[in-house]
Amino acid sequence: MVGAGAAGLALATRLLERGRPALLVESGGLRHDPALDDLDAAESVGAVNHGLREGRRRGLGGATQLWPGQCMRLPCDVVDARPWLGSDGWPLRYEELVAHYEAAERLLGLVPGELGGDVWTLLGLEPPPLPSLETRFSIFAPRPSLARALLPELRRSRSVDLLLHATAAPARAAAGRVEALELRAAGGRRATVRAVHYVLAAGTIENARLLLLFGGGGDAAGRYLQDHLFAPFARIASPDSKRLVHWFALHHRGRVRYYPKLALAAGERRVAGIGDALVNVVYPVSPAVAAALAARRALRAGRAPAARDVTAALRGSGDVLALARTRYLRGRSGVGDPARPSLAAVVEQPPRPESRVLLSTGRDALGMPRARVDWRVGEQERRTFAAVAQRTREELDAAGLGWAEPGSWLDEPARWPAAAHDSFHHTGTTRMSAAAEGGAVDPDCRVHDVANLWVAGASVFPAAGAASPTLTIVALALRLADRLARGPA
Repeated sequence: MVGAGAAGLALATRLLERGRPALLVESGGLRHDPALDDLDAAESVGAVNHGLREGRRRGLGGATQLWPGQCMRLPCDVVDARPWLGSDGWPLRYEELVAHYEAAERLLGLVPGELGGDVWTLLGLEPPPLPSLETRFSIFAPRPSLARALLPELRRSRSVDLLLHATAAPARAAAGRVEALELRAAGGRRATVRAVHYVLAAGTIENARLLLLFGGGGDAAGRYLQDHLFAPFARIASPDSKRLVHWFALHHRGRVRYYPKLALAAGERRVAGIGDALVNVVYPVSPAVAAALAARRALRAGRAPAARDVTAALRGSGDVLALARTRYLRGRSGVGDPARPSLAAVVEQPPRPESRVLLSTGRDALGMPRARVDWRVGEQERRTFAAVAQRTREELDAAGLGWAEPGSWLDEPARWPAAAHDSFHHTGTTRMSAAAEGGAVDPDCRVHDVANLWVAGASVFPAAGAASPTLTIVALALRLADRLARGPA
């Protein structure tokens, strides 16, 4: 298995449970080594995508070193065909995902099934009076650092070996099978490993780069690159800010945080011809609170917090203590200024074949071609932003929760891309499909034209919805581990 991020660690853990031998290979080490960041440097020839550099991480845990722990299930219609979005759907039933979601939630320290249930009732609250909008919840994993949670078990294992500081290079393949995998490291060191099965679990961009180097996946390899677009779209003037906070601040039960989000129902999205979208009510926090939260994230990831964050948090200790008191004694998150909330949306991209990862002529320090990324953004995303913004404003106003003043960019096709930002949620470059002409891997995540090569991670998503992808990444990795543990088909 190549890559020890969310997918690779979940695969290794499940194979360990099944008593199957495996080797987990990771390019980085136990902690972040900035010297390795250059291996992720990519040539960008499309829309600016900050996540190419800021959203990827080599080292045990992969991008979960940066992950705050937000978990969501995909809505069930995302796996269905949606012709207006150019999506043929997923080549599996939603029930197959559900069967593995609970195991993924358990692995991440969540109560299995909570995300599929009535969270408002769980929190002891009536839902907000917004009849035309759905509320979907994300739940923050109490242990987002998968490496820290799973490393002791891997170290005790006699069946799963972990090899760090080893970067996968092009493998030898013949007659539709991988024969060996080459590993490279700094200083010119090289090694070769041979296995029955090989799994790429190195993240969406790197999975595409490696599959292109292997020469597998056909014409679909590297295509259909997607991300989530994020943008604030309105400020809210509320006659009663306490009512808005009552529903749309973060909620707490013990160590677990619950974040309510608003969404259009599947039927309305179908009629409007738009993608999935999630709306967050955002409350500004003081600089001291922002610094304290940044320091907390660093500590949870096993890193020393930045000195500037510690200093800023201490200078504004009154704000930080007020936040802590509200959060831990009342079960709610303190908000920096409840009188100045805003609305922000995360929207799904359609799967475009021209949005893709290619191989560059430039090479990295280990002699491998860099990725050449052509990420595309189009009118479909602006229409999704505009539709969900309009309906959210209408519903909040009708419920007396506030009047939302929209940003002018929503109606300006030439201006809107500058208002949006990628979410570091790369998906789709080795998409699964029932037939080889539709994607790179089959419904079991095996590369169509390479019998013993498999792919794990968000790169196999045919369509991504608007939900944070990590929970689905883990669920699919557990599903793949079960398939590998069964042996030949």
